[in-house]
Amino acid sequence: MSGGAKGRTGLARGFTLLEIMMAVTIVAIIATLVWASFGRLLRVTDEIERRDEFWHGVRLAMNRMAREVGAAFVSDNYDPNRYDKSDPEERPTFFIIDDGGDHDALHFTAFVGRRLYKDEKSSDQAIVSYTLDRDEEGRTHLYRREKKIIDEDWERGGQRAILLEDVEAFDVQWWDPDDEEWKSQWDTRDRDQHDHLPSRVRIRVKVKDPDGKEQSFEVQTRIMMTTPIRW
Repeated sequence: MSGGAKGRTGLARGFTLLEIMMAVTIVAIIATLVWASFGRLLRVTDEIERRDEFWHGVRLAMNRMAREVGAAFVSDNYDPNRYDKSDPEERPTFFIIDDGGDHDALHFTAFVGRRLYKDEKSSDQAIVSYTLDRDEEGRTHLYRREKKIIDEDWERGGQRAILLEDVEAFDVQWWDPDDEEWKSQWDTRDRDQHDHLPSRVRIRVKVKDPDGKEQSFEVQTRIMMTTPIRW
C-alpha cells in the first residue's frame, strides 16, 4: 500500500521552477523566431511590391510615349488670315526634337486628346510636351504636358504632370534612312524639315530603381502620318 501511494504522489508532483523557466524560454525563443521570420517576409513582400510598381510604371510611361509619338501630325489646314502660310514657324502644328544631350525635350501635336464632357470645346488634337525638370526636393522627373487647344502660344498653358520619376537621362532621336544613322534634332519650323515628319523615332531613358541603381530603357515607334494633312 505504501509503495502504491508513493507512486501516485510522484505522478501528481507538479513542474519545478526550473522546468517552468525552461519552458517559458523555449516558447519565447520560438515566438521570437516566428516573429523575425514574419518580419522578413513582410520586408521581402514590400520589396517585391516596390519593384513591381517601378517596372510597371516604367512600362506604362514608355508605352504611352510610343503611342502618342506615333500619333503625331502636322497640318497645312489652318487659317491663312491668322497665320502666314509662307512661314513654317507660323504653322500651329509642329514636331520638335530639342537636343539637350541627356536632357532632351520633345514637343509635338498629335491625335491624343479626349473629351471628358459632352459640350467641351476641345478636339482629339492636342499639344504634347515631354521635358525633364527638378522638383522642390531636387529630384529630376520626366514631365508630360498636354494642351487641348492648339494655338500660336503653344509653350504656355495646358496640364502638366509627372510621367516618370527619378529620371537621369532623356534622349530622343530619329532615324535617317539616307545616312542610316540616328540623329538628334528635328524641327518642322525649319524650311528643310517643315513638309514631313520622321518615320521612326527612338526614345531612351535612364531611371533610378528603388535601390538607387540606374536602369536604362528604350522604345521605338513609327509615326503613322509623316506628311502634312491638307484636308
